[in-house]
This record gives sequence, structure tokens and C-alpha cells, in this order.
Amino acid sequence: MSFLSIILFIKPFSLVLGDLMPIESLKNKQLAFNKFAIDVLDNNRLEQDLIKTSMTDGQFSQRNWQAWSVCYGEPSLILALSSMPKSTDNLKAIQILLKKVMTRVNDIGLDQIPITYFDGLVGLNSILQEVSYKYGGLNKARYQLNSAIAKRFPELMENFKREERHELDFDVVYGITGILAAQSRQKDDIENLNFLLTNINILVDIYKSKGIAAFTVDPRISLQSLAKIENPYYNMGFAHGLSGVLAALSVIAMNITDETKILTNILSSIGHFIIENSIKDGSSIFLPAIIDVEGNHQGRTRSAWCYGNPGGARAFSLAYRATGDNRFAQFAHALVKTALYEDMEDKRIDFDGVCHGKTGYLMNMYLEGNEPHNYHIHHQLITHLSQIAECVLEPGDDRDPSLLDGYLGVTAALNAIQNGEMQLPRLLLISV
Repeated sequence: MSFLSIILFIKPFSLVLGDLMPIESLKNKQLAFNKFAIDVLDNNRLEQDLIKTSMTDGQFSQRNWQAWSVCYGEPSLILALSSMPKSTDNLKAIQILLKKVMTRVNDIGLDQIPITYFDGLVGLNSILQEVSYKYGGLNKARYQLNSAIAKRFPELMENFKREERHELDFDVVYGITGILAAQSRQKDDIENLNFLLTNINILVDIYKSKGIAAFTVDPRISLQSLAKIENPYYNMGFAHGLSGVLAALSVIAMNITDETKILTNILSSIGHFIIENSIKDGSSIFLPAIIDVEGNHQGRTRSAWCYGNPGGARAFSLAYRATGDNRFAQFAHALVKTALYEDMEDKRIDFDGVCHGKTGYLMNMYLEGNEPHNYHIHHQLITHLSQIAECVLEPGDDRDPSLLDGYLGVTAALNAIQNGEMQLPRLLLISV
């Protein structure tokens, strides 16, 4: 029996960082990014940086993203600050920012803001939850957002049931699985818990009637520039595809244990579908970007959180924890091993951002190194990640301030790796 087979007899347990040593080559960079984020706060530079690097002034003002968006607004700065060591100064800064954000949100109106995860009320609520975990309080604000989300969610679900849905309504970034997974952390609010139980059961019923086809996407609508295969097709990535759905449903199952049993069949079906449609190349295994219903795919995709092996590995490790299915642990391990031996040559890891850059890759792979099915490749992982970490650039004034692509996400990711601060991993649904 192999070593991996032996350790898979161990019951899955909650992830506790500390087994892997921090990456030495990231220490100074972590401190530099923390200092840079605080400097942005002290000099009130966030809006200026957003306008300068992300969009024109007109676009920025029109969308008013700074009021609520986890991706492009002040909540991303709050998340970065909450990932830093606990301090009175950080708490005061967070409180000032939160007051500013919530005043804007209420001025705009809760019914005027999307309820989506990364650009809407659910993401903002997740930030409030992370601050509450660390510093306490914020129940009134969280419950207010929970009520607004529950009130407006049925429209999304009805569209999903009728198939009159946006092309991304199933995914973790914009869609219903991400919303339900994020809200599953708000277990202390009974009204929110009832909302979750109702809609999880509706989602299960939809799956029972449609199967995997519930998550197909028409390439005439989405990824048109990439799609060269006949529709319908399955997006296999984390941010907008089946890997993310697998992770989101696993997070729900672990956060709300009463739902674990009814979600097991969906998790099993999605997980085995992805495994069967992965790309085998000798001893290597890759996740494609998309496949059609006949199993044709477009080949390898980037290796990152949003697509490819690192995000996919996290999804399968979470699914293993939720279900105890050893095949999921074995597949997660295979994806990590492929990334470990292949990705130093992958030129697509070409910048530092979290979504599909170096720091997101580092964070995903570091978390995988703490999984029992990857214990025996600890040393290789640290060596591999240290080499990639050396290529992470110091923060600079030309850097994008956003969470997914910019310096605020890098800040939170480095704090996750070096200090075990799990705010960003939980937000990205790669941890519970």
C-alpha cells in the first residue's frame, strides 16, 4: 500500500496552518506590502490609485465601486488591514473605513447594489464577517446585509430555475453557489440560516432534475473569443466553472453540517465528472479551461487560482474534507504534483496578482502543502514555492490597488502564507 493510501485512512480534519514553514524569501516582501498598504491608507491614496491604474475617472465615478466592491473598493483595503497583525491602530483604521463604506452603501440604497459576491453585498458582508472574526462586533451591520441579500436572492434563483440566467449565474464570483457559500459563514443569524437551508434544497432539486447540465454555459454568450468547440460546454475553472462550484458546495457542506448529506451526491457527481475529463499526459494531470459534452477540450490553461491545477487542487481537497472520498484527495495530490514539477516552466505565471498570478499560485499551493495527502512532498513544495517567491516584485506606485490583480490582494495573500491569516483564503473559497 502506498504512503498516500495509508494516510487517506486518516479522517479529514480542519486545516490548521503551521506544518509548513513560512517562506523565507517572502518575509521582507510581506513587510513591504503591509507597509505600502498602510501608506495608501495614511495618504488616502486608494481612489487615486484606482483611477490611475484601473479605469478612467468617469467610469470609476459612474460605477461607484469604492462604496462596496471587494475587488475594487475600500472593502479590499479593510481586508488587507484585517490580515495584518492585530493592533489598536489597525482596528481604528478599519472602523473608520467601515463607517465610511456603510454610510455610502446606505446612501446609495441596499436595493440598488448587486447582491453578487465579488462586486456586491455578499462580498462586503464577507469582509464584515472577517473583521468580526478577528475584532468582534458588527452583528447589526451583518444582519442588515443578510436581510437585504435574502430578500433579493429569490429572483436570481427563479431565473436559474427557468434557465433565463446570466451566463455566469452558477459560478463562485458572480453566481448563486458563491453567494450561498459566502453566506454559509454567517451561521449565527437564524434568519440567514433559514434562507440558506431553503435555497440549498432548491439548488439540490435543480441538480436532481438537470444533473451536471445545470452548470453548462453557451459559448455564444461567454468566453466567445476562446470557444472553438460546439456548445454546450463546461467551464472547468475555479472562478467561473465546475471546480469553483465543487469548492463552494464543499464549503457549504462543512459550514452547515446538516446539509452535508444532501450535498454529497452533487459533490460526488461534479468531482468525478472533472476527474474523468481531466487531461492526462504521461504521469501529469491538468485541468482544461473548458470541455464540450463529448469531452473535447482546448488543452492546458494557466496554472492559477482562477483556472488550472492550483485552484482545482484546493477544490478537491475541500471536497475530500466534506465527503471523505479518497479519490478526491488522490486527484488533488496529482494536480499538485503536476504543478510542482511543471510550473517553473509555465510562462503564464507572469505577474504577481492573486487571481492568476504568482501570489495566488503561492497561496493555493502553500495551503495544499498543509493537506495530509501532500505531507510527503513538503520539502519539494517549499523549494518550489521559494523559487517562485523570489520573483515576486516589491510594491510600487504603478501597482494596481485591486484585490484580485493588485497590491491589496498580494498583501493579504502574503499574510496568509507567512502568518496563517486566513481572511483571503476564506474569501476566495479555498478554505473554511
